[in-house]
Amino acid sequence: TRAGAWAGWIECSDAFDPPSAASAGAALDRTLWVRAPGVREALRATERLLEAKGFSLILLALSLPAGKSARHHESTAPFPAWPRLRKRAAESHTALVVLCDQRLVGTFADLAFELARPKPRVEGSPALFTGLEGEVTLVRNRLGPTEARISLAVAVGCALPGAA
Repeated sequence: TRAGAWAGWIECSDAFDPPSAASAGAALDRTLWVRAPGVREALRATERLLEAKGFSLILLALSLPAGKSARHHESTAPFPAWPRLRKRAAESHTALVVLCDQRLVGTFADLAFELARPKPRVEGSPALFTGLEGEVTLVRNRLGPTEARISLAVAVGCALPGAA
C-alpha cells in the first residue's frame, strides 16, 4: 500500500490489527478490511474483490475450528472455490495470499510455505522476552524447486517505564 496500491484483508477470525498493520507500513486508507461471519462468506468476499480488479494484493485469512482438519474444512470451503479464485486472481493481476494453519489450496497454489512453530527469544538477566525465532520452508513451487528454508526472527521493541 506504500506504493499507492490497494490491498484487501478478508478474514473470519477477527485477527487483523490495524495499529500493527500501520506500524508495519501499511497505508490503512488504501486497505479494505472485510470481517466475514464464516468461511463461505469470506470466499465470496474474496471473489468479489478479485472481480473488482482494483487490488494489487488480497490476503484471505482463514482459521479452522480447534481440532478440525482441512478435510473437514473442505465441506466449508468447497473445492470449486480454489480454481475459480486462482483464475480470478490471474485475470485481475492480483496477488492472492491464503493464510491458514493448514494447507487448504492444494495444487491450485503457485507457492506454499510452512512456518515452524516459533520459539520465544529471551535475553538478559532477568530474562526478558525480546521476540520470536522460527523457520519458513517453501513446500510448493509451481515454477521451480522446493524445500528452500530461511530463518526468521521477529524482534519486539518496547520501552520500559523510566528507561532512557
